[in-house]
Amino acid sequence: MTLVEMDWFVEVTFSPHPADVAKELSRYFQFLRCECDGLYGTFYAFVTATNMRQAANISIDRASIILRNCGLEQTKLVDLRVVYGPTHLALAAWPRIPDIVGMAEIQDILCINSRQQVWQLSQRPNFPQPVARLKAGKIYLRSQIVAFGKQWRRK
Repeated sequence: MTLVEMDWFVEVTFSPHPADVAKELSRYFQFLRCECDGLYGTFYAFVTATNMRQAANISIDRASIILRNCGLEQTKLVDLRVVYGPTHLALAAWPRIPDIVGMAEIQDILCINSRQQVWQLSQRPNFPQPVARLKAGKIYLRSQIVAFGKQWRRK
């Protein structure tokens, strides 16, 4: 029986977020993109393998080499997803719902004691604009709130 190699889509997430490793990624993967939310770094790529287990092992091995080459041995792999290439392309065509948050989640993300404090903070000109206003309240993108939290100076 001949094993057929197939393309597999991989999503690899690290913590803490490694420094910019895009150049190194492109040496080892059919590299698509890299994202950072401030806490985690995720890269998306394709690998060629005969089955899902082999695709996962290749991804872990290559990611480890990349981190070692960049001097980031302490960075830990926290998530790995492997999807058959055509399945990934079909899923990618579906509309995606962004990661959204309301006042209670913002309170948790920014470690604020009350929703009133969140509301006061949201009145600042540098606070992210909501993406929607519902009867339940304003809705924000999580990534924008996390980015705001990194530059926000508490009094």
